[in-house]
Amino acid sequence: MAHQERDASTDEAQLEKSAERHASPREEMAAAEPEQAEDLPPLDEAEALRVERDALREQLLRRAAEYENFRKRTAREWQQQRERAASEVLRAMLEISDNLDRALDAEETDAEGLRKGVELIRQQLHVELKRFGIEPIEAAGKPFDPTEHEAVLMVDSEEVEAQHVVDVVQPGYTLHGMVLRPARVTVARDATDA
Repeated sequence: MAHQERDASTDEAQLEKSAERHASPREEMAAAEPEQAEDLPPLDEAEALRVERDALREQLLRRAAEYENFRKRTAREWQQQRERAASEVLRAMLEISDNLDRALDAEETDAEGLRKGVELIRQQLHVELKRFGIEPIEAAGKPFDPTEHEAVLMVDSEEVEAQHVVDVVQPGYTLHGMVLRPARVTVARDATDA
């Protein structure tokens, strides 16, 4: 019996401490502004709970609105970032397009001059691609790698080892180390496959 009385008094003490830690909004307001608290009429427990509920609901609605605004702002910023990145690439491509137009409008009719102009433009394109992180995949003579190469043809070859790339049909590219487009290649077949 003494043990039960001790447990009951311990429970009451814990409840009082808990009540002190979790003051209602009205109690918090009274603590913050003691002179105004004296003017407030006492509230019964149900009214205090309603006030606390309303305060928590208002806080929840504000947090939900803040989160929605954050989500919309973040989506808008991502879209603007994508547009800025695309505009930088497109500006570089416009320079190359202008150079192609100049080459086509040139008065010179000799093929060698036109070829040199196109080679310079191709070089400019490769410089811009590299600036944006695009690198060609080295394939000729390398072992066939299905993560970087796409085999379009298997051929017999005495110059290249089996399962190695004989020729590049279409070059492949990586973007910051990730395959953007695999290289389309012809591959030397095993002598046993013939």
